[in-house]
Amino acid sequence: MNMKNQAISTHNAFDPAASVFVSANAGAGKTSMLTSRVLSLLLHGVAPSKILCLTYTKAAAGEMANRVLATLGDWVMDDEETLAKKLAEILGGAPDVRLIARSRTLFAKVLEAPEGLRIQTIHGFCQSLLGRFPIEAGVSPHFSVVDSRTEQELLAQARTRLFNHARRGDSALAAALHRLAHRQSEFSFNKLISEIIAQKRRFISLMHAGGMDAAIGDVWRALGTKKEASFDVLAADFIYDANTLSALRSALAALSQCSGKYDQQTATSLATWLENPKPTNLRDYILSYYT
Repeated sequence: MNMKNQAISTHNAFDPAASVFVSANAGAGKTSMLTSRVLSLLLHGVAPSKILCLTYTKAAAGEMANRVLATLGDWVMDDEETLAKKLAEILGGAPDVRLIARSRTLFAKVLEAPEGLRIQTIHGFCQSLLGRFPIEAGVSPHFSVVDSRTEQELLAQARTRLFNHARRGDSALAAALHRLAHRQSEFSFNKLISEIIAQKRRFISLMHAGGMDAAIGDVWRALGTKKEASFDVLAADFIYDANTLSALRSALAALSQCSGKYDQQTATSLATWLENPKPTNLRDYILSYYT
């Protein structure tokens, strides 16, 4: 795309009458383009309360708001010639006297708007919708959203209650925690619990579908083998056929050409195992990797 066509497409993105989708790499200027589109909407007489910008992060929302207010503040102080040039960059042509006069009033209009300029994160927007329609959404009318720190504190309290419950006489739970303690480090255990909580809906659906035993049986059936199969049998079925070994050697050749530290470590481990591909070596490697 040449610069002339690029300039034309940019001004099209600022046109309030156009519905625009912009895709670009990080740092390409999407935030600046969105800021200019908001300014264009204000220049064309759109009330601040009618504009809603959604971003992924609070930092991006704050950056957007600061840019818009800083620009509007500059428009109040700029001389006529400088202001006309700035407005022409957004409008794609020389502004008339009416637009120049309007531009100097926008800073005060945005500040005086009851809700200001609404630039929110997607999560904040969804929270505001839930706050307006709590009954329809099935939540408490006076609900509050916990931050990440509070969430971690609540999860820590829940883990403590879980351990205390197991210690007070729940033998099945105590046995399950005992098995996990022998297989997981403290860090990996907390990571596992966090992952289970994040996927709790799926685990609940498993329990409703027949419980953990039924779920484990589904896994074995999907693998096409029996639950009683030993590690050696599984290794022979899934690893020691010619196609798999050939694929592993190809992967080793590709990893050896990579410069990344992790890629080189993986290549070294894979080469060591391929020199002596015994089930015991594979078992030891897997256990050392996941524990």
